[in-house]
Amino acid sequence: MFGFLIPILNLLRQLQYFLAGAVTKIGFYGIVRTVTVFSFHFQEIQTLVIILSSLSMFFCAVLAFNQRDLKKMIAYCSISEMRFIETSLVLNNYIGILGGVFHIINHTLMNGVLFFTAGMLIFAYVSSKIDEIKNSVGNISWGSPMFFIGALAVAGMPMFGCFLSSITIFLALTESGFLWTSIILILSGFISGLALLITAIFLFWSKKEKNQISTKIQLPASMVLSTLALTFLLIIFGFFPEIIYPLLEIATNGIIKMSN
Repeated sequence: MFGFLIPILNLLRQLQYFLAGAVTKIGFYGIVRTVTVFSFHFQEIQTLVIILSSLSMFFCAVLAFNQRDLKKMIAYCSISEMRFIETSLVLNNYIGILGGVFHIINHTLMNGVLFFTAGMLIFAYVSSKIDEIKNSVGNISWGSPMFFIGALAVAGMPMFGCFLSSITIFLALTESGFLWTSIILILSGFISGLALLITAIFLFWSKKEKNQISTKIQLPASMVLSTLALTFLLIIFGFFPEIIYPLLEIATNGIIKMSN
């Protein structure tokens, strides 16, 4: 009788993982509006924010590496990447802010891919624990490539737009005299990506026990299509970043104008 509600409920279930990434951006917007006003005019505040953000990014990456809950691991990786963005936006530097704005878009896409894929696994196995998902009976062929793509994007591989935005931020920080900070940030991003890649290999490529029976699990079309859409955009912006350059320039000029 209420069968027509099932697609709607599945869509809402997937939407919660999109909102998990969107809510952080809303809170982050308030921080950026406040910090940039002062950091553009006071070198001490700029230095303090960059040091604290780099340390926070490193510790979150280490915490993600030790997590055995899939949602918590992705959340720590997301927080770590947000700190990376924060260091770029406090620079009184056009290139740094441009890289930060670009990384916000890349972070939204790769974070969405990871959370959406996690939503598939939780929907199928009714658990977010990595060990329980691994030991569960079943097989999700759609989840494997998309989770790997999201993990590679977090690690900053050259085929994705986050590689370009990360390099831009790295150069901007180096030119501003924060070489060691930029190295810590790049290393932290690599640790987060490595944690996700190891988890992906453990979940999708490691051998199952002999007594386990692999069965095909049917996922709702809304889950698969929404994750595919974000994965597609993540790849497209890596190969054709010029598509969004006009929007990046408008946003960058707006931040500079707002803070001066």
